[in-house]
This record gives sequence, C-alpha cells and structure tokens, in this order.
Amino acid sequence: MAILVFFTGQGYTKEMYDTLRKEVGWEQKHAAGGIFHVASFEKSGNTIHVADVWES
Repeated sequence: MAILVFFTGQGYTKEMYDTLRKEVGWEQKHAAGGIFHVASFEKSGNTIHVADVWES
C-alpha cells in the first residue's frame, strides 16, 4: 500500500530547494520506497508545497 504525504513550509526558496536536490542527489540515487515527488512554490517565492508518495 502506498502512502501520500503533503508538506507546506514557509521560509524555503527555490534556490534552497535546488541546492538540497544537488546535495542529496535523489534524482540519480532514488530513496528506497520512494515512488513520486513533486514540489511547487507560491508566487511569494518563500513558501513550498511538496507531495511525496512512498511504499509503506
């Protein structure tokens, strides 16, 4: 069974997210159990919305 997780956080910029993506490298080395990940930012530029789907 899959689990869907939503996260919204303030104080996170696209630049911070892009830096983290490079450091973690999850696009090249997928996390065990990870199925889907998507992130978006509000027009203000400092609020992120993330949805992840993981195997339980």
